Amino acid sequence: MAEVYRWVPNGVARMAGNSAEMDATAELVMLHVKRRAQAHRLTGDYISKLSIKNVPGKKGVRDRMIFAGDKAAYSIEWGHWAPRKGAPGATWVPGQHILGGAVTQLPGPWSSHMRFG
Repeated sequence: MAEVYRWVPNGVARMAGNSAEMDATAELVMLHVKRRAQAHRLTGDYISKLSIKNVPGKKGVRDRMIFAGDKAAYSIEWGHWAPRKGAPGATWVPGQHILGGAVTQLPGPWSSHMRFG
């Protein structure tokens, strides 16, 4: 009977986290993010504040995160209410789903199950 040591999952995760393939995949995701953002830019603030961060995880595991540093990033991604000009009330401005939509453009089993705008 085979035995799997308890440390193996974390060891494998650490190896993957330190691999050049993780960096390359993060760069690929960033490319898709920037392409989607380019279609919606008004000022260039959003696209100029995109970055890839190294994120330390538990037990020495390292991950990558695409980070949108624009102060309006949440509203741009998910949508927001905007006051109507010259009229009472507000209008819903749909989100652009720039980050989430970029993931659906990648090859892999997860992309077909995720639905973003």
